[in-house]
Amino acid sequence: MTIVAERPHANYPGSKYVLPNDRPECDRLNTQHELLKDAFGRIIFPPIHFRDGDRILDCGTASGIWIHDAAQTLPPTVHFEGIDIQSALFPASPPPNMHFSVQSILDLPPSWSSSFTLVNQRLLGGAFTLDNWTQSIKEAHRVLKPGGYVQMLEFDGRLIDDLRLYGPNSARYHEIASRLWEGQGLVREDVVVLPKLLAENGFDDVQTETREIRLDGTDGAAGAANLRNLHLVYSAMAGAVMRAGGFGLVGSEKEYLELMDRVRDEMATSEHAVMKWAVIYGRKKAE
Repeated sequence: MTIVAERPHANYPGSKYVLPNDRPECDRLNTQHELLKDAFGRIIFPPIHFRDGDRILDCGTASGIWIHDAAQTLPPTVHFEGIDIQSALFPASPPPNMHFSVQSILDLPPSWSSSFTLVNQRLLGGAFTLDNWTQSIKEAHRVLKPGGYVQMLEFDGRLIDDLRLYGPNSARYHEIASRLWEGQGLVREDVVVLPKLLAENGFDDVQTETREIRLDGTDGAAGAANLRNLHLVYSAMAGAVMRAGGFGLVGSEKEYLELMDRVRDEMATSEHAVMKWAVIYGRKKAE
């Protein structure tokens, strides 16, 4: 087994995140933000009327691009708090109404209780076990004001099972991804589980919005952009796969990346290849 060009990953205690933490990943995340904005048409989903002094928490903020975009449509008297488990991608000189810190959504500061109007959380399916999801929702509930909202945007983890439909290379990757998810204890059915967890942990008015984008060319530029993004995501998981020994299915990072290229080509021609996104949001019950 050979590992080449290992990319840096988050070294936060207990982190299971399967993607790297470097400049190419930052660029991908920024591009993905635009892709998601195009797919849903907006980045704030609950019906919130923001007031002077309101606070918004962005979890897994990375470069802070979601905060930067949201701030363009809100008054400068709204304050943003961006957190991530590493600071490498934080913006260098944020404006006065933005603050960034190394924190985990699983253990937020006690002083933040009942202080936020909105908690935004995106794309943590590659990091969270069921216990992590439950804890993150409990923490979001604690730091929200009564009547405040949490919103979570995720890809549908059941896409891993759909890989079996695309072709032989994708079926091989299905085995790799399945073993990686199971080995890390990650949740494939996140978009099904999250609404239930919200309802069980003090949230009402729970809503789900979904988008499906075909990757075979039918959906034009949007499909091509989603295909490029998914190929980059799968390729960036090389380090996590090889650290797990390749599961007896790939013997080197080079072999893994070549497999990802063939998976991309199968997705580009399969009528079954669809990218699925979901936003789930809910309101903290008023006291």
